[in-house]
Amino acid sequence: MNQFTEKTILNHIKINDLSIEGRGVGKTNEGIIIFCKQTIPGDIVNAKINKIKKNYIECEVEEFIEYSPLRIEPVCKHFSVCSGCTLQHLKYTEQINFKKKYLNDVFQRLGRIEHNIDYKIKESKKQFFYRNKIELSLNFQNNEVVLGYHFKNQPFEILDIEECFLFDENIKDFITSLKKSIKKLEIPVYNLKEKKGILRNILLKKNSKNEWMITYGITRINQNIKNKLELLSKEMISNFPEIKSGFISIFKQNDDFYSAKNFKIAGKDFLTEALNNYIFFIKPNIFFQINFEQLNYMIDYLISLISSIKVETVFDLYCGTGIWGILASKLVKQIIGIDIIPSSIETGKQIAKINHIDNIKFYSGNVEDILKKINKKIKPDLIIVDPPRKGLSSIIIDKIMQIKSPYLIYISCNPSTQARDIEKLKKIYKIQKQQAFDMFPQTTQFENLLFLVKK
Repeated sequence: MNQFTEKTILNHIKINDLSIEGRGVGKTNEGIIIFCKQTIPGDIVNAKINKIKKNYIECEVEEFIEYSPLRIEPVCKHFSVCSGCTLQHLKYTEQINFKKKYLNDVFQRLGRIEHNIDYKIKESKKQFFYRNKIELSLNFQNNEVVLGYHFKNQPFEILDIEECFLFDENIKDFITSLKKSIKKLEIPVYNLKEKKGILRNILLKKNSKNEWMITYGITRINQNIKNKLELLSKEMISNFPEIKSGFISIFKQNDDFYSAKNFKIAGKDFLTEALNNYIFFIKPNIFFQINFEQLNYMIDYLISLISSIKVETVFDLYCGTGIWGILASKLVKQIIGIDIIPSSIETGKQIAKINHIDNIKFYSGNVEDILKKINKKIKPDLIIVDPPRKGLSSIIIDKIMQIKSPYLIYISCNPSTQARDIEKLKKIYKIQKQQAFDMFPQTTQFENLLFLVKK
């Protein structure tokens, strides 16, 4: 690696793969791996070195020598600098092929699954405007209010977006109107570098009826700020009738919308979404899968799995508001839902009540601790796990292997940690079915569902 320095130009690099971050992967003539932004398999480029690591080099394109036949023109003018999308320049069929290949790679490398699996991914009919949630950041840059997403690899700079093809076709008009009202009402916008100011983030959520909820993330509150935000919310609701609800989230250090204190300033207490004839709530601090169309396919698949086996008792771990347990409630005798976030559990209880479900019991607290207590009295036939991106802890894996329930469903938005966990779980379980769902077109992310049976 000593022969290379930063800003050195590497000539005629053939890109032959993609990383999970969406960067093109190639090799130097010496066989050193390079990661190059804004490239895809089939591109041939001259690349400028940005960083030299121990085992690889990070680059950016200096010049395209030959474009890949897989390349298409991105629809969004901000694609090259925005952190919102990573694969707009790649044909959608090839995005799916990349995700299948990634599944195969991680399950062979991390899961040590030796035999090839025909990995399945349900494509999204909507490749744009599919998200029911986006989070926009504000910043005070060059004496101007900017609103948008972070620049790629620039944590203190916000890209002032004029369009976005992820959330809604009206987002351009919404952003223009919101910035105008913020300036008119003289609401202090947060400065990322100086860590001063009040209005920091905007969270938008919507249901399938196109009813919107807007939440203003702020650093502190007083009566003057509250009054201004109420006026802002009133103006936005007047300008955009689809906005049905307004909230304030008060951030402490390192808070986000899920952990912050929230209170309503306008409209409805929550939005509702109907799934399989059950009513669910959409709130600022409650997680919801962001692609409704794909979520419905995922629900159908999950229900078909549970319907095909004999199950009386289900443990739903990392249950959130209990969506999987509630949807399965008619098929089983009892469900135990466990999650560490109290607001999610409380909302789950409300959802169960409004849907007249009396065979689900929720527990709030550390999943490991509660699972140990509950399992002393109750033995499940099926365990459903839907953990955060970091996957399952070794304690949970050990406990699952001690319980030895006949069936296990593992849902994950991070196949790398899922494959890592399967490598341990396969001592007791084998994969019987696999189905992924492309929840996030134009990105490298997706959801993967595994159905495992005890050996």
